[in-house]
Amino acid sequence: RYSLRAPEFVEIIQEIQAVEAYLEIQKVRFKNKISWNIRIKPGTEKIKIPKMIIQQIVENSVHHGLSISKNTGKLLIDVYYFDQNLYIKIQDNGVGISADDLRIIQNKLESSFDTAVTRQSEALGIINVHERIKLIFGTAYGIKIESRQNEGTTAVIKLPVRGAKYV
Repeated sequence: RYSLRAPEFVEIIQEIQAVEAYLEIQKVRFKNKISWNIRIKPGTEKIKIPKMIIQQIVENSVHHGLSISKNTGKLLIDVYYFDQNLYIKIQDNGVGISADDLRIIQNKLESSFDTAVTRQSEALGIINVHERIKLIFGTAYGIKIESRQNEGTTAVIKLPVRGAKYV
C-alpha cells in the first residue's frame, strides 16, 4: 500500500516505518535470523525524500547478503546530514560481494544513464534508484556501494538537504 498510495516524496520517518514493516516480515520469514538497528539524527525525520529509495537497498541487503549468510544477519541504517547533504547508510554483515562483481556494479552506477547497460543489470533495483536520484537532484547525488566478500556491504545514499523538493 505504501508504494502505491504514498506521494512521490515522503518524510524520512515514513520511509523508515515502511522499511521496518518489511524487516518485521523478513524477521518472521527467516526465523529471527535478521536483526537491525536504525539511527536517525534528530532534525532529519521530516526531510522529504523520494519514496522507496531506502527500501530497495534494504531488500538487496536481505536478499543478496543476509538471507544466504550462515551467521545471524545484522543491518544498520544510519540517517545523518553533513555539509548540506543528507546521507542514508545501509550496512549489513552478509556474505558481501566479490571484488569482480562489485567492480561491475560500481561501473554500472557510474554509467547508469546508459540504458543498454542498466536493463541487463543484476543490480537493476539499485541502479533504478540511483538513476531516479540523479534525475531528480543531479549528478552530484546517488548511491555508492562498498563491499568485502564474507564481511558485508555498505551502500550510502547521498541527497541534498536544501532544495525545492524538501520545502
